[in-house]
Parts: sequence; C-alpha cells; structure tokens
Amino acid sequence: QGDDNNNEEFETGETIYAGLKSKVEAAGGKISFAPNAAALRGSPDLVIYVFGEKPYAEFKGDMSDLVFEFDDGQALADLKILKKRNLPTAAVFLTGRPLWVNPHINLADSFVVGWLPGTQGAGIADVLAADSAGKPVHDFTGKLSFSWPSDGRGAPIDAASNSGVQFPFGFGLNYDSQTNKMASLTEESGVAAPNGAFDGIIMSRGQAQGPFSLFLGDSSNWKTPASPFLMASLGGTLNSRGIDYRAQEDARQLNWSGEGRGLLSIQTQRSADFTVLGKIEDLNITVQARIDQKPDAPVFWSMGCGDNCGAKLDVSKNLSQSPVGEWQEFSLPLRCFVDSGLNARAVNAPLLLETNGSMTLSITEISVTKGAYECP
Repeated sequence: QGDDNNNEEFETGETIYAGLKSKVEAAGGKISFAPNAAALRGSPDLVIYVFGEKPYAEFKGDMSDLVFEFDDGQALADLKILKKRNLPTAAVFLTGRPLWVNPHINLADSFVVGWLPGTQGAGIADVLAADSAGKPVHDFTGKLSFSWPSDGRGAPIDAASNSGVQFPFGFGLNYDSQTNKMASLTEESGVAAPNGAFDGIIMSRGQAQGPFSLFLGDSSNWKTPASPFLMASLGGTLNSRGIDYRAQEDARQLNWSGEGRGLLSIQTQRSADFTVLGKIEDLNITVQARIDQKPDAPVFWSMGCGDNCGAKLDVSKNLSQSPVGEWQEFSLPLRCFVDSGLNARAVNAPLLLETNGSMTLSITEISVTKGAYECP
C-alpha cells in the first residue's frame, strides 16, 4: 500500500522538499521544512504547503463520495492558520483522482495538483522553482485528463456543460496564462459530514446507523453487505436473521457455525472521531445483546482505525459467563482499546467480532455511552 515505507528505502528517489531545496539554494534562496502550520516559525516570503491523500491501492482507497476532507480536516486547519498569519501560500495537492477541495483552493494564493509523483518529487520542484534570474526552471504543461468536480457527490461528468464541473476536461494554466484572480468557489460539498451526524449510535433496532454499514464475513469474502436481516456470509459460516426484542424484527440474531472463522463487522469508509462525545476515559462501547448459544472457542472484539491501526480484546469470558436467553448490556471501556493501539479520533470499524467456533448472539443496539467499567 505504500504507507510503511521511509525515504531511506528509495536510493535513487527524491522528495518534493529535497528537489525544492536543491533548486532554491541554487538560485540563492533559503528553504526550511516544517511538519505542519503550527510548527512554522518566522515569516517566510512564501509557504509551499504540500498535502494530499494517504497511500492506497485497490479497495483501500474506495470512497463513497469525492470530498477530500470535511471542516475538521488537518489540511484545512493548516491552511486557515497560514491565512490568518497572512503568509503567501502555494498549495500542492497530491492525489490519484479529482477530489473536491474547494475550501482549500479558496484559502491558497495558488493551487497546484501534483497528482502522484512517486519517487520523482523533484519533478514538482522543477515547475515551482525559479532560477537565479527569476525565470521558471520549467513551465507547467499538464492539462486535466478528467473534469474536476464542483461538489463532492460524485455524479457522472461527461461534458463541460454538466452540472458539477468546476474545471473542465483539458483545463490547466501555465506561467503565461492571462487570468484574473479567481472568485471564491462554493464551499457546499453536497455531502453531509459523517462526524456531524455521528451522535454515538452505531446500531439501532438491529441495523447499522450512518455513517456505518454492517457486514458478514468469512474466508470467501470478509465484507458481504448485510443490510437485510436474513443474510449469510458468502461461505455460509455466519448467518443473520431478524428477531423480535421490543418490536417486530428490531434485533438481529447471528449464528457462527464453527466451520471456520466468521466475522461480524460494522465499518465506515470515512472514519469517525469518538472523542467528540467526551473524554476517552469516560466512554464505553455498549451492546444491548442476548447470548443464545455460548461460544465454544475464543471470541475477539477488535476496533479499527485503518491499516495497521487498531486494537483487539478477548471477550470470551464476558460472553461465556453471561446467562443464556437473557437480554443485557455488555460494556467495554474505550480506553481499553486505546491503550492497545486504537486511535479514537479516526475509528473506521467500531466492531469486528470474530470467532473460529460456534456461537449464537442476538444484538439490537450498539452505542457509545458513559460510565466506569473494567477491561476484559
């Protein structure tokens, strides 16, 4: 995926900063690096702010919309700091596809789409830098090979006249382009921010609540969508059906067959910040559930925050010691997951419940609550 590499592994590659340092110093200037806007010291003549997508390949980069980030994003926070300090800013956006970044464009004095330079970051430096005479080292020649969206909904675009086009196919400026200052772009993405809608309810009446979705998984397919109650994982290891708790089919009964690993998961493509609900030490993940058949093998509950990020707890004892056929609340402190590696500010999988054995569990509600409980 590219997110575990460091610069030393690329003997012949060059970062954007290394390329800029070479060009700027050759022209008689000075340049320094800061990891974010808050760490920037002094009043430089120009800030080159480089930001963009995290590395991904195939499904890891899947998105349900085209919004790069919402109002709580780190890049927006940095650009707002630079704007407040009145520092001239050239923003460089690294991306594998056109994404909605209108607020970022509005905050920058100039905006460059760098796409994915890979190991050849010096190529981006070539078009940003000038020589000692103040002439561009290389001019911009790139043109859009896709229309750039004016909102984040991801509606198909096949003509410049379509609604949703911010910059049409073939658009691109160079240093000789005669343009007036661009008017402010709309900052209405047309997509609801997940954190704005997340109130701590993960599942209600047996159904995952937005922005989360429910999946059944086994070795045939770990993410079979399970919106309907009557469902089975692709290999049949995990089955789901609707049952009555307080109303008709307001709960979901899940049966692990014991014929291999079965995984019940609740996930979202956009991570949720659980800390907006309170202090980590005060928060719990609480499940309203009923044990219908006790597990005959270890059961694990994981919470995920992206690749190589998350935590797993053994909840076998909690389930095995519970009476069969009685609805009750199971609560796990969020701090137990955080202490084991979870980033509570970027949770994309609040529930990954798995076992290789057999078990039957009915669930109606899952939510973030407050209270004091012990780790399993």
